[in-house]
Amino acid sequence: MTAGLGDGPGMAHGTVPGAAVRRAAVPGGAVPRAAVPGATAEDLLRELAPQVLGALARRYGHFDLCEDAVQEALLAAAVQWPREGVPGSPRGWLITVASRRLTDALADSIERHRGAPRTLAPTAAWIVEPSPVVAPREAFFGRSETVPTAEAVGRVSAELIAPYPPGVPVLAPGELVTEPALGALLAARDDGVRIAYARSPGLETIDVLARDR
Repeated sequence: MTAGLGDGPGMAHGTVPGAAVRRAAVPGGAVPRAAVPGATAEDLLRELAPQVLGALARRYGHFDLCEDAVQEALLAAAVQWPREGVPGSPRGWLITVASRRLTDALADSIERHRGAPRTLAPTAAWIVEPSPVVAPREAFFGRSETVPTAEAVGRVSAELIAPYPPGVPVLAPGELVTEPALGALLAARDDGVRIAYARSPGLETIDVLARDR
């Protein structure tokens, strides 16, 4: 931040002197039209505002939040630049300040939408003892039927069901569907854990080996 705007005698605060024209050059050598000797800081801000908004939107997305952040940066510059002088890189200054405002806004939004932390519980696969009764290949390729989950206890699973993470199966083809296994799966589902590989990810039904008729 420069100590003042005066590059020559009689230069008033709030105007952009010749040296500031050189410092305000944007990439590629272009100079904002407002950055000419005698232009006001307000003119420079008006010229740079769409450039700063475009840079933020391309970098972060969230166009509406970027608009708010740029407006806050422009207000800060309108107060600070006439008093302390135009910075060496006005565009960079605005992008930096607007980025900080945007980061704060995103952090506040995350905090507002953050839910209660989930209760830590042992992974279901480590607390359930498997009960294999049929060879996995035989169960996987055998004749199967789909039954409501509540009716699956005591039947032989014909599918792989694993809470993810960690993705370790609680039920595998050929294993007996037991109350502990089913209870662990339902508890994981109710706690928000994704149920992988199952035909019914919500565990409304389970594929089991068909009974001989």
